[in-house]
Amino acid sequence: MLKMLGREEVDSVIAERGHVEVHCEFCNQRYEFDPVDVEQLFVSKEITQGVSQASDQRR
Repeated sequence: MLKMLGREEVDSVIAERGHVEVHCEFCNQRYEFDPVDVEQLFVSKEITQGVSQASDQRR
């Protein structure tokens, strides 16, 4: 859900509140993400996007 919101929006909430809360309507649980959690979430996405498949690298 946080990835769908985008980094800019999530960073805005972090700046305002110091954390982001997500409520899952499926399991009725509340999840809280601090700035470190959010950073890891978006850094892992950026790393994955920057890596090409091995088949693309061979030529």
